[in-house]
Amino acid sequence: MTLNLFRSVFLPVVAFGFATQLGGCKEDPKAPLGPASSFVLFTTAPQPPGQSPKVVVLRDKGIQGVPAQVNAALIDGFAAEMLRTAFTTQQYVANLKTPVGSSASAMAWANDAVPFVIGNDLPQGPRVGATISGQWIGGAVERPKMVWIGLPDAFANDKSVVPILAARIAKYIGLAVASDGVFSVHDHMLATAYEQAIEVVAREWRGTPSAAVVSTTKLTESAAALFSGVRENRFVLAPQKQLRPAAELLSDPKVAATIFYRWFQDKRMMKEVANDAFYLPMKNEHSPTGISLAAVLGPFRNLQMKVLGTWIAAVRAGAAPTNIADLVIAYGKLFPKEQASLIRLFVATTYGATVKAGGVSTLPQDAVNSLAELSALSDSVIAGKTPLVLSP
Repeated sequence: MTLNLFRSVFLPVVAFGFATQLGGCKEDPKAPLGPASSFVLFTTAPQPPGQSPKVVVLRDKGIQGVPAQVNAALIDGFAAEMLRTAFTTQQYVANLKTPVGSSASAMAWANDAVPFVIGNDLPQGPRVGATISGQWIGGAVERPKMVWIGLPDAFANDKSVVPILAARIAKYIGLAVASDGVFSVHDHMLATAYEQAIEVVAREWRGTPSAAVVSTTKLTESAAALFSGVRENRFVLAPQKQLRPAAELLSDPKVAATIFYRWFQDKRMMKEVANDAFYLPMKNEHSPTGISLAAVLGPFRNLQMKVLGTWIAAVRAGAAPTNIADLVIAYGKLFPKEQASLIRLFVATTYGATVKAGGVSTLPQDAVNSLAELSALSDSVIAGKTPLVLSP
């Protein structure tokens, strides 16, 4: 089996408790696929229509082609960073102490490996349920609760592997957070927005020399439109170039993706360390003593976990965010030192359209007046004099 641990150490199948399978014993459908903070690669196998997808585990010897590309991208580079974010999210869901607590289904997901299936492309998001096939496990085994990420059996080019992987992992994380780890939600506006924002970040990311270098060339038409639209903040405008109404802005995942994208670029918020209590669910026996976990996470994942942790806590409290403004407000309450910066970012991106009916002018010749008005609107929201979103 191709399995990778958080520390990027390969282990054979016998190393995580499935030794009996090699002797032909039947796999326990309720047992984890692997240890937490690991991933497993599968390929597809023929299956009659209407039945759960049948998948075959990849062995770690002689792995080539697309599986080798995927495996390499999940070890080093931005896709690997997003996979580590998924691992940290699993741990957060499992260990967050709230009156509601984690369900048995959420705990099972949080303490399992992350499965990828190559050859069953799922751009719409992860799927739940599969049949693991292979004589070495004593025949086909149904895994009705296995949440897996589907990938194509071919990529347009080598440079498309990372953004596709990163986006798929982001959707997986978003749906996990929106459903508190039970994946009862198959589509969610904020999860889609998170996925889209991460795809754009992935196309800009520059990692270590050994990591895949992402290029914006040879994009599909939809990918190119998303990339340029988010970076240039086009989605807040209607085709006639006027500012869209507040309700439209708050219901469009591409507008939320633009705000996420700008949020994730803020270096001050990346480096801002939360209080110790926030990081407690992410600590384990391997966490270093005397060092803030924010330093261990690194700036990018530190911000990701503050955003995702806010989202998870809101879901647990019965106040799940329905749009990006809800999440911004919840984040500001949880991290008050960052509230002003985030509100200014939100108001500037939306041209104040949620704070003031019609927003402010977006005409180039009115740039000076627009900037002054946006600053005044932000100050009013920060001071608590005006809500971030006016009642319709």
